[in-house]
Amino acid sequence: MTNSDYVATLNGPILMTAPHTTELTREDGSTRSVESDLTDILPILAAEINTLMGANSASYMYWATPRTSTSADLDGGNLLNDAEQDASAFHKALHKFAYNNFDKPLLHLDLHGK
Repeated sequence: MTNSDYVATLNGPILMTAPHTTELTREDGSTRSVESDLTDILPILAAEINTLMGANSASYMYWATPRTSTSADLDGGNLLNDAEQDASAFHKALHKFAYNNFDKPLLHLDLHGK
């Protein structure tokens, strides 16, 4: 699954997210550092998990475009109020992940790096 904001594969019950893969400009004008190596690591890690645990075991999602702190997806969807949840691509993807794997135990790993 790809849209203009993020890259995701939501096939398996193990979800790995990397919310800091693009620049985030905060309301005060400062920027959060980018953890860009995770865009390379997530697909490789998912492939390894799929090899060890069977096809379609791992899912992943990371941001593809820069965001501002006024967007509904601030820091990967953290701190969303009820109205913002409907507009959040991250929040919608979490629901799709859960729906796709409704009959399995779920694990969400939120990855960070430097």
